[in-house]
This record gives sequence, C-alpha cells and structure tokens, in this order.
Amino acid sequence: MSRLRDTLGSWLGLPSSEELRTITPETLWGDQVPFNYGGALSSTPHVSAEKALSLGPVYAANRLLADSIATLPLKPYRKLGGDRVAMGKLPPLFDVLDEAGQLIPWLYQCVTSMGIRGNAYGYIVARDGFAYPSQVDWLHPNEVAPDNRPGARGGWLVRGREVPREDMIHVPRFPQAGSRVGLSPIGAFAATLGIALSAQSYTAEWFDAGGFPPGTFKNEEKVVSQTEAQIIKSRLTSSIRTREPIVYGKDWTYNPITVPPEEAQFIGTMKLTANQIAAIYGVPPDMIGGESGSSNTYANVEQAQIQFLMFTVRPWLEILESAFTACIPRGQYLKFNGDALIRADLRTRWDVNKLRLEVGAASVNEIRRQEDEDPIPGGDEYTSTAKLQADATKAAATSQAQPEQPQETNSSGGVTPIRRIQ
Repeated sequence: MSRLRDTLGSWLGLPSSEELRTITPETLWGDQVPFNYGGALSSTPHVSAEKALSLGPVYAANRLLADSIATLPLKPYRKLGGDRVAMGKLPPLFDVLDEAGQLIPWLYQCVTSMGIRGNAYGYIVARDGFAYPSQVDWLHPNEVAPDNRPGARGGWLVRGREVPREDMIHVPRFPQAGSRVGLSPIGAFAATLGIALSAQSYTAEWFDAGGFPPGTFKNEEKVVSQTEAQIIKSRLTSSIRTREPIVYGKDWTYNPITVPPEEAQFIGTMKLTANQIAAIYGVPPDMIGGESGSSNTYANVEQAQIQFLMFTVRPWLEILESAFTACIPRGQYLKFNGDALIRADLRTRWDVNKLRLEVGAASVNEIRRQEDEDPIPGGDEYTSTAKLQADATKAAATSQAQPEQPQETNSSGGVTPIRRIQ
C-alpha cells in the first residue's frame, strides 16, 4: 500500500511515505540529520534576530533576563493534601542536567529563545520508565513551524519533517489568540529596531569615513590646480594628524568645521531606542543603557530589586514553572526561588532572620545554610519564641499548683516526707 501511495504521489508531486515518517532520537541526533529540507518560521527580511542582537540594548535585555532566570535555584515540591513538602532531589529530567552542570545553560537556551523569537521548542529525546521526559534538547526556533496540514493533529514540522505533538515541548512567551505560536518581539517591533539599526549603521559609516572634514583651506589670491591642491591637502592633513602647527602665507584662509547639532542627534536616537527596547521587554532602562528618569540611591536599591523581581522576572518564572511541571508526575511541581535575586545588607538580614526564628518560620540550620555556614546539632527544630515562653509559663504554673507534702524529722535529723495512705 505504501509503495502504491509513493507511486501515485510521485505523479501528483506529493511527498513519499518515507519523507513523512516520524523522527526518532537516533535519526534526530545521529550522523545523518533528517532535517535537510523544508521551510520554517521566517524572520523579518530586513530585521533578523541576528541583526537585532547586534544592538546593544536588545542583547543586554535578553542577557539580563537569561542570567537572572537561569541562575535561580530550582526546587521540587510534592503536594500532600493542603501542604507543600520539599523533595530531596529534582525529577530525572532536571536532576541529570544539574549533576552534569548543564542546567543553567539549558535554561539559558530556553529563555533566550523565548525572548528573541517568542517561542522555545524542546524535543523529547528520551523518557523514563513511566514515559516522563528524561532528556529534552532545545531546537532552533527558526527550524520549527506548526504543522497546519489537515489531519496533522497539532503536530510540528522541523525543517519539513513531521514531529508528533507529544514529542515536543512548546513554551510560548507572547501567545496570541488563534495562533499556536508566540509573537516574536523582533518581528513585532521590526520598525523600531530598523530605525535603531539604521542609526547604528549611520554612526559606523560616519566614523569609518572620518566624519566631517576637519576644515576648509582656501587660497584667496590665485586659482590652485588639482595637483597643487592635492599636495597642499596632504601637508595639511599630516599637520593635523601630528598636531603640529600649520604655517601658511597671507593668501590662505583655514576654516575649521564643527558637527551641526542636527547631525549629532543620532546619540539621542540611540538612547531613545534603549528606552523603547526596555519597555518592550519590561526591564528597567538603566540596566540596558537607557535613562530611567530617576536616580537610584543606596536606600532604594532593595526596592528596585523587588520591583525587578515582581514586574519583570516573575511572569517568566510562572510560565516556565507551568511548562516544566507538565513534564513531571502528577502531584509534583517545580518552583524557582525568586528571593535569591534580592540581597539585603547584613544588618537587615540578621534582623529578618531573628524575626523568622521568633515566629517559628525557619529553623536555625535553615538560616545557617542561607549564610553558607555549617549546621549545628539540634538546629533543625522549628520552635518559636512565643511557644518557648508559653511552655515556660505553663511549667511554672503546674509546679505552683502542686500541694506541699507533710514532712517529719527522722532519727538522723533529716526531713522525710510523710506518705499518705490512700
């Protein structure tokens, strides 16, 4: 049947059954890579992702997001009724990466794909005994496209080859209604980035060409031939470069040229672009070379860190946690420790830790681990100061409530309590 289909397909120009086979880990990462033809999501013709990354603010925004998220501690938890119980080890997919020192680069690839192209596509290479992913490799977003053919069942095309939906992990950053893929910031703001690239190219060409000529050298007494002008220009240029005085007769007039203000406005254009890119990615402008409009002082540095965590990083963390939790057994979930981004001064940390101990929100060893100190015996107990005081008050009240027993003097002069006959 397959041979008959291929024969008919060759007459009609249809792909053969061999071309539509589902890829496997061996064919995907073997010596013969099957993705050798076919199209994918195309970038904006005049503003590709590679060109956009040549802009300092675009690169800085994506680097800031990837560095902040990929280096956060990833913690596994298990739901036990209404309680949350911390797990000792990460699920196999993340534990293997963590032990190999590849978890941070792996997360970095995911975040940069989402930030630059609006989507991250992970191919499930291996599964454990319960069919949960144990190895996922991120694909280049330009090589992946949704399979919208009739009967495709939500699959994907990787360089033209069919991949079932269950073998792919898709994490969109800017999802749109009616579309399976997320919106690429580079494509959505191609006009803005195009202006920035033009200003950058203009600046480079301006400096490569030497900028404006340093001045004019005019002879007011006679007409100078082209040969004489070339000789005079060479001597003048040599004097300017060596910063030596220029000596000329009474018939020569030298007029230096300054940069017109309207031609120097590309500097302001670049600053404006940095602010616009900061708004696109939701990052503070002063972190990527823009101007925030307000000055940060030592007193509000911690508040700035909190705002960066709440309004910039937190949505990314929620999206990644939801996608990663779908890859592990039901009842388990993953959480990034976003508090690691906030680092208070030493006095504030000690005051907060003291309060945590007093209310029983943390143990002594937990606080010592946060300060990179060794645990102490008995430091894993959660005991609040209020509970200790309550226990002491209860013990004192119990001792006072007990009646005193009658005593008698024995032959040696000591005091012996009288035993009551019940």
